[in-house]
Amino acid sequence: MTCDQALDVIATALKHDEPWHFQVAVVGYWIDGRPYPADGIAVNLVNTPNFARTVDGFECDAFFPPNILDAETVAACGIIRSPSGVEMTRVRVTVDQCDVWAIAEFIDGRQHDMFVNPGVMMKRKYAFAKYASEYRRRMV
Repeated sequence: MTCDQALDVIATALKHDEPWHFQVAVVGYWIDGRPYPADGIAVNLVNTPNFARTVDGFECDAFFPPNILDAETVAACGIIRSPSGVEMTRVRVTVDQCDVWAIAEFIDGRQHDMFVNPGVMMKRKYAFAKYASEYRRRMV
């Protein structure tokens, strides 16, 4: 299965409110327009609402601890508190398909690989991290 096909499977499952769980391995993603190096994102109806395919990847809402986000993002998006008292910030995450190196679905706790291309990770991991670091230096 190609990355594009695997992302279409995720979009279809979430569109039909299927209780499926996916792990998307990435080299990084964009949070409200800012690059963040990352290893992956858990995708499902609860953790990533408003999932939508884009021309070159996908977007979704996600929840992050405020202390790992840029102060400007936290100020713009605010902080919410879960019923158990955990603070988080709801943000919009954009993932470019060129930064996805693996996609797996989990069925009954078992991982089923849908797409794997470690070459993407090897080629893009350092480049994305370098870009994100340079971006932050320019913003200071």
